[in-house]
Formats: sequence, C-alpha cells, structure tokens
Amino acid sequence: MLKNIERLREAVAVHPKSVSEDSCGTIKRPFRLRIWHTGAVVFLLLGCPSWADTPTNEQEWAANVKIALARNLGPPVNFKDVDKDQLVRLRMKVLRDGSVRNVTVERSSGHREVDQAAIAMVNRTGRLPSFTADMKDPEIEIVLPVTIMVARHATPKVAPAEASGRQYNHPGTGFTLDVPVLFEIVRPRKASNYDILVDVVSLLNSPPVAGTSKALCGVGFKASPQNAGLSQDMIDAPDAIQARIDAMKKVQSILQSRIEETRMFDQHGAKGIEFVIAPGLGPDHENARQYISLLDLPRGRISVSCATRLDAMPKALDEFRAIRDGAALK
Repeated sequence: MLKNIERLREAVAVHPKSVSEDSCGTIKRPFRLRIWHTGAVVFLLLGCPSWADTPTNEQEWAANVKIALARNLGPPVNFKDVDKDQLVRLRMKVLRDGSVRNVTVERSSGHREVDQAAIAMVNRTGRLPSFTADMKDPEIEIVLPVTIMVARHATPKVAPAEASGRQYNHPGTGFTLDVPVLFEIVRPRKASNYDILVDVVSLLNSPPVAGTSKALCGVGFKASPQNAGLSQDMIDAPDAIQARIDAMKKVQSILQSRIEETRMFDQHGAKGIEFVIAPGLGPDHENARQYISLLDLPRGRISVSCATRLDAMPKALDEFRAIRDGAALK
C-alpha cells in the first residue's frame, strides 16, 4: 500500500456515457476509474481518449490507461445463481514501469465467481504504460468500479454507465445542471447565499483542486425578486453590467484578492460575466486561481465558482466554462 494513505486526495469517479468505435475509433466498453496519488497532477482531456504510442506526459498516460483497461473489460460468463446487476470494486497498484501489482477486491459483489472474473479482466491488460517524466510518485493506486449487468438466459455484459451523477434538477427553482463527462455532481443543498448550491468534483483530480475544498466547483442559483419586472435587455444594459463588475471588484478588494481577467460571455440569450481572480488569503493562495461566472436573469442569478492551481488555470478554463454552460433555468 502507498505510504501516508491518509493524506491521499480522492478523485471522485463519474459515470461516462458509453463510448463506441464509431465515435472514438478505439474502445467500445464504458467504465469508471478513480486514482489516488500522492501529489502528481493527472490531467485528463474531456471527450474520447486518444492513444499515444509513447505517452509524453501524465495527461497522455491517463488516456492510455483508460483505453488499455477498457479494451480488456470483457464480460464474464457462466454465472450461477446470479440474476441481477453486480458491482465489483477492484484496487490495484501501478509501479513506475507500468507493472500492475496486488489486484484485489476492495468491495465484493457478494459472488466469488463475479469477483474473480472482474480480476481476470484487469489481469488480461498486462503491463500498463510506464510513468512519464512529469509523474514523480513511485507508484499509484487505482480503484476501478466494474458494473456488470446480468440478465437471465442472456450473456452477461458490462453495463452502460449511469448518467444520474452528472445531472441535477431542483424542482423548487427550476435550476438544472448537466456537467460534462468526467465530472460529477455531489452535495446539493441550500446555502446562506443561495437557494440551491451543488458541488462539482472531477475524476482523477483534473483540474487539480486548490485550497482545502474537496470540490472543484460550486454552482448555485439565487432568486432575484428585484429582477422580476425587468427584461433581459434591461438586465444586460451596459450600465447594469458595469455595476456588477464594479460590485465584484469591491468584494474582491475586501478579500484582498486581485481580478486578473474579466470577460463577457453569451448564454441562454443573456450576457454573463466571468472573472479570473488571484486570491489574497488562504493557504498557499499565491499558487491558486479562482474562476467566477455570473449570469443574471429575470428570475435570478446563476453563479459558478471554481478554484485550481495557478499552473493549471490556462487549461482548466475550458472545463470550467463547460461546467458553466451546463447550468440553466427551466
């Protein structure tokens, strides 16, 4: 086992949609993946992973691992006394040379033959790609949840992944959120400044979380009764937008933070504002950056707040914007 495992940060698994050869040209079977690591940042691109013959960075390595494992997740056969879907959670260690060690069952399905079949799937993968130069850890532990759908009088197969963890609908406000593949929605709740607030976590800690929060982003909605009599054009008037920008500057000044970028964006027929902020307080704040977006509508405001490391922010912006674009009012 890895040393100091209590310090390891959990990268929460999501439920990607099925991937087909037609759309990706590589793999057919969906799967889920989680990695615990001691500090190295794993960047994983959204969408279909592409195979790199010799991965040159951790991003390519993670994509190759996904493909290598998925190619070998074939369905086990000849189960006895198994008539419903089964979930097996496997744990394995990957060494720097790509060797896979200690494949064990972290959480059993309750059926020994199903557990052993899932282990055999991973063993068929053999050696994974060697670590790249930017991967500093001597070893990485992977937890692989394998969901197997078992039908009576039918050949068992790997079940399609569920999408429920990527979608949220709040009936009281009409607020909805649909996050991209490789992200998951957790902890919907009411908060002091929001009618509804949800956390968004990322698979493989990519982009990496900055600060002490376990969530990468918070997405919330707050009703604005004062906007009820206003049209969207009135809300998006230049003076109204400037007033919101000035208000954000004031808030960040109080927090001893600095706004580095301010941009406009269009969403749902409205004009939103996004900010990249250098925090002035908090642990290691010099190496952190915050993304905030505000979308004001007649019914209220949709806000997104994400935090990552300074060096990760340039690549993270597209992912933060993808999360932002999934928020709406129905």
